[in-house]
Amino acid sequence: MRLVTIVEGHADVIAVPILLQRIFTAIAPDRYIDIPRPIRLPRTKLLVDCDARNDAIAVASARCLQPEDGVLFVFDADRSCPAQEAPTLLNFFRSRVKPRPTFVNMACCEFENWFIASANSLSGKRGLPKDLEIPVDPESIRGAKEWLKKRSFPPRYSEMRDQPALAAQFDLALCRENSPSFDKLWRDMESFLKQ
Repeated sequence: MRLVTIVEGHADVIAVPILLQRIFTAIAPDRYIDIPRPIRLPRTKLLVDCDARNDAIAVASARCLQPEDGVLFVFDADRSCPAQEAPTLLNFFRSRVKPRPTFVNMACCEFENWFIASANSLSGKRGLPKDLEIPVDPESIRGAKEWLKKRSFPPRYSEMRDQPALAAQFDLALCRENSPSFDKLWRDMESFLKQ
């Protein structure tokens, strides 16, 4: 099986496949899922540039080789509500990717909020303090990158350097408990594997 991904940022191109391999290994350790290099589609183009959106969808569809191969879109919700925006995007993408399994996952508010939702599992890693704690309602924190930067020593969170490294280390089960948007990604990947 193959899962083609469309992501928002440069660091996501590296971090999302790492995260997905960890999820698939946890769900079905005996199965191999091919995750080719993600297609990058900045959020500005996702929302307003129909040509760029359609081009990304065409490339994703062409990379799917078997009927069971799927397409996953992973974006930051930023200030929007994933529960409201994701279904609209999902309907749009499904209508163009048919009949492939298609999923839209939006991190609430940023990819880094998933790290915050499992913060104590990252204590002492990548310059973060040994007493790092999960804050109340980690998905409500705007500026998750800045939150991590303020707590690291020296203050230095770098998306390109640290996002892939932290994606390989944070506690997935703890994140599911504290982040509904991450739990949705997990459930979508379970659904993808069951088809």
